[in-house]
Amino acid sequence: YGLPEAFRATLAGTTTRTTDSAGQASYTNLALTGAAGDYALIFAAPGFVSVASAPVTLGAMLPSPTHSTIQAVPGSVTAGGSSSITVTVRDSFGSPLAGIQVTLTATGTGNTLTQPPGPTGTNGQATGALSSTVAGTKQVSATADTVALAAVATVVVTAGPAVPAT
Repeated sequence: YGLPEAFRATLAGTTTRTTDSAGQASYTNLALTGAAGDYALIFAAPGFVSVASAPVTLGAMLPSPTHSTIQAVPGSVTAGGSSSITVTVRDSFGSPLAGIQVTLTATGTGNTLTQPPGPTGTNGQATGALSSTVAGTKQVSATADTVALAAVATVVVTAGPAVPAT
């Protein structure tokens, strides 16, 4: 209806129904997603005047600890090398969340952990990096705003080649 993208929501489910003998239609599986705010559903049929619903309020979605993911690429590096750590923050419906601050943590010693430079983008992703001078298996975890994510990425750091003594 000509509204700017920031004021639109997405309606999913079965959006077309036939009225019953009393002229009523029931909708049982609709889902409305979009930015937090108030929206109205508009009901229209050919030959009839359109009507709008009472306001429907969408609240801000929170990061889901179980639908969000953490990925390390590559999953194995030589000591001193770097692995890119990408966190995808999703809500409980699996939709990406933008504007979420991500903080990375890693197990082990000798690590240099580069935090994502800003919040998640429209794809729900924020990317940082892990490098380490100490060989071992590193577990990288993340917090999205204040929510600890269940996913963990593993980076295996192997010893570099031996350097001959001079």
